[in-house]
Amino acid sequence: MIKKSAFLAAAIIGIMPIIVQSQVEGASASDSPSACVLAMTQKWKEHDALGVANLFTADGDIVMIGGRKAQGHAAIQQMVQADSKLKTQRTTNVVSTRVIKPDVALVDYELHISGVEDHEGFPMKPMVVHAAAVTVKQNGTWLISAIRP
Repeated sequence: MIKKSAFLAAAIIGIMPIIVQSQVEGASASDSPSACVLAMTQKWKEHDALGVANLFTADGDIVMIGGRKAQGHAAIQQMVQADSKLKTQRTTNVVSTRVIKPDVALVDYELHISGVEDHEGFPMKPMVVHAAAVTVKQNGTWLISAIRP
C-alpha cells in the first residue's frame, strides 16, 4: 500500500508542472500574475504595442537588458514599436511566482532570445535572460508594475 501511495504521489508531482503550465497558457491575462507576464511577452512578440502597454499599471515601468527605460503607457508603447523593427524571436518560461500579498506578486521568468544582431549587423548567439516582474492586482485584474532584467 505504501509503495502504491508513493508511486501515485510521484506521478502527481511529476505531472503537476505540466498541468500548471497548461492552465497558465490558456488563462486570461487578468487571471494570475504569471498569465499577465506571459500575455505581455506574447503581445510583445506579436508587435502589439498597445496590448503590451495596457498590461502595465498607469505608472508601470520596464528596464531592458541594455539599460533602456520606459515608464507609463505611452513610453512602453513606443519601446515596443521600436523593438518591432528587430528580427528577434522570443519564448518565455515562468520560473516561479511568489505572492507577497493577495494583491502583489513577484514573477521570475526567463526570456530565450534569438535573432539578435550586433551593431554591425552580424548575428549574435541566442541568449537566455532572467527577469523579474512585480505584478499588482487592481480592480480584480493583474497588471505589471515593474520589470527588471
